[in-house]
Amino acid sequence: MLVQPQLTRAGVATREQEIEDLVSELVDECLERGEFEVVEHLAGQVPARLTSRLLGFPESMWPQLKSWSERLMRTDMRERDVNVMGEFIAANQEFIAAMIPIMSEVSGCPRNDFMSIWANAEIDGQKLPPESVMHEVGLFIAGGAETTRTAISHGLREFCNHPAQWEEMAKNPTLIDSAVEEVLRWVTPLNNFFRTALTDDHVGGQDIAEGDRVVMLYPSANRDEAVFDDPFSFNIHRDPNPHLSFGFGTHLCVGANLARLVLSTVFRQMSQKTTNLQVVAEPDVEANIFARAVKSFHLQVSPR
Repeated sequence: MLVQPQLTRAGVATREQEIEDLVSELVDECLERGEFEVVEHLAGQVPARLTSRLLGFPESMWPQLKSWSERLMRTDMRERDVNVMGEFIAANQEFIAAMIPIMSEVSGCPRNDFMSIWANAEIDGQKLPPESVMHEVGLFIAGGAETTRTAISHGLREFCNHPAQWEEMAKNPTLIDSAVEEVLRWVTPLNNFFRTALTDDHVGGQDIAEGDRVVMLYPSANRDEAVFDDPFSFNIHRDPNPHLSFGFGTHLCVGANLARLVLSTVFRQMSQKTTNLQVVAEPDVEANIFARAVKSFHLQVSPR
C-alpha cells in the first residue's frame, strides 16, 4: 500500500502531539458538558477529524466525512428499505464530488496527505486511475473512522461496568496499552470478513476446498477458551492477549498502529480527567451483521 510508510509505528508517532491536542480539546469539552452524547462529541469526532487531515480534506469538512462513513457502513437490519441503499449511493457520490477538486489541486503539486500520495503515484510509469484513488479514499472513510468510533463507544460503555478497573487505569498509566488491547478484544468492532481459500485445507474437522469462501467470525475467535483464560470476563491486565480484531497475516489492518495510538490517547485522557462514569442512555447499536456500529450513547462523567 502506497501510504503504508505513514502508518508504521514511526510514521504514526509523528502525529502523536496532533492527536494528543485533538483528544484533549474534545475531552475537555465533554467534561464541561458533564452529560454528553459519546458518538457526537467524542467517539465520532476524533476519527472523523483525524481522517480528514490524513486524506487531505479541509478539516472543516469533518462533519461531512463523519456522515459519509456512517452511511457507507450502515446496514442496519431494522431499516431494510430502499432508503438505506439510497443513502449509501448518495454518500459515495458526495465524497467523490468533494474529492475531484482536491485531486486536481494536488496532482503535480503534492501536499503532506494521502490523496497527494495516491494522485501522484506511478506504477510502471503510469499514474493511478482516478477510480483507484476514489476506492482507496472510500476504504479509509468507511473503515478507519467507523471502527475506531465503535471501539471508543463500546469501550467506554464496558468501563461503566468496571469502575474499579477505570480507577486503576487512571492511577497507573502503564496499564493503558493492555487496557486498549482488552477493549479491542472485548468489543471486536468488525464481526466478520470473508476470505477465499487458496489451497485445500482441513480446519476444526471441516474440509475446505480451494476456492471455498470462508467467513472469519472475529468475536468468536476473541472469546476462544482454548486461547484466552476466562474469555468472557473484561480484564485490563490480560496478558497475553492475541486478539484478532485487526485481522492477521497479510490481511492485518494497515491502520492498526494509528488506531492503537488514538484509542490509547482517548482512554488515557478520559481516565485521568474523569471519574464516576454513569450510563444515561444505553448505546443504540445497529442490527448489523458486519460491524457493531453505535448510533448514539449518552454518558455522564464527573471531573477528577
